[in-house]
Amino acid sequence: MTSQLKRAGLISLLALAFLSGCNPAASFWAIVMPAATSLPTPTRFEITDTPTPTEQTTNTPTFTPTPTFTPEPTETPTLTPEPTIAYVQTGPGTVNIPVLLYHHVVASNPSHSRYSVDVEQFTAEMSYLKEQGYQTINVSDMTEAVLSGKELPSRPVVITFDDGDVDIFQNAFPVLSALGYTATMYLITSAVDASGYLTRDMVLELAHSGWEIGSHSITHTDLLKSKNDLGEICDSRTRLQQEFNLPINSFAYPYGVANYHTMQTAHDCGYTSGAGLGMWITQSPDRIYYFYRREVEGHFSLDNFTALLVNPP
Repeated sequence: MTSQLKRAGLISLLALAFLSGCNPAASFWAIVMPAATSLPTPTRFEITDTPTPTEQTTNTPTFTPTPTFTPEPTETPTLTPEPTIAYVQTGPGTVNIPVLLYHHVVASNPSHSRYSVDVEQFTAEMSYLKEQGYQTINVSDMTEAVLSGKELPSRPVVITFDDGDVDIFQNAFPVLSALGYTATMYLITSAVDASGYLTRDMVLELAHSGWEIGSHSITHTDLLKSKNDLGEICDSRTRLQQEFNLPINSFAYPYGVANYHTMQTAHDCGYTSGAGLGMWITQSPDRIYYFYRREVEGHFSLDNFTALLVNPP
């Protein structure tokens, strides 16, 4: 009886679905099965045991740093050190130290003017000194050696420039600096900052590079004919010391002319030496206010130049 009732109910359901115009199969499953949120379309129905959910663990990703490129170390080049300068006790008394005199160092000197050497000639002369082991000192170093004794390089040489022309800064200064050389510059006081002459800043740069600054009078007049020789000698020193705040210890006589009176005046004005002219490299205490300088002329060959470094035969 029960089975007959079940069959009758099922037939009634099918009939109801057919009469409503729906898909009988779809309507049937909609009635028999509950709705699902996501219904897959299996090829066949399988009942499987639902697994017990387990706690999900989130793996923290491991950071792998990007390799940093490290350049291969390069070898530091070994610099050849400058030869050590040997110093020896020099003086007091008579010493042999060549003192060279220049006026102009110009870009070119096609006429071979006496008072100008070109850069090529000047560079060759300075390079020769370096190759032969000469080391520059300033006039005050030489003066101290003569009067009191002083340790000097074993082959000293003094380079001097008269007047203070701007070409010395432009052409001679770079050559000397490259060789580690210095010089003594004798300034015409009234010419500083004038056209064609050193400016105040140039003078200071030379001084800060180790150059000595001396006086060459105020107006470059012949002191034996001047009525103001005292002012030319003494006032020029005072002006330079006030202008540059530098010691001014040496005076160069214009045109190389001097007598006992001018030399005594240089002494009395506070100078410790006076630069003159001459054919010798021998410097002595009794001539320190007219020490010998040998002029380098524009037509000189290198042989002429090397002859200036020793006393004449």
